[in-house]
Amino acid sequence: MAQLGTGLYLSNLHYLNWSDGPTGRMTGMTRFACFWVEDGELVAPIERLRFDDSFYRFWGEDLVAVGRELTFVPNTDTYERRSPGGMGVPGMLCRRLAFTL
Repeated sequence: MAQLGTGLYLSNLHYLNWSDGPTGRMTGMTRFACFWVEDGELVAPIERLRFDDSFYRFWGEDLVAVGRELTFVPNTDTYERRSPGGMGVPGMLCRRLAFTL
């Protein structure tokens, strides 16, 4: 949080889809425990936001840091049946992410 300073803390991105495959653009929504942060401190939860951006940019030129520790992200699929499992992923600090209306 200290390295973030002021900005958005996104704990979960929901239903990622390609919006333009050749340019690496993906779209999705924020979900669960996302916050506005000021001076490294959580200030308030935010409403869900839709993003649409290129992973070439936020995993490339705008990638500031990747965390060392993994966070477990459970699989929340419920189509036809529960889907146990999930994945361990590190946190990322990016300079920007494009949100849409």
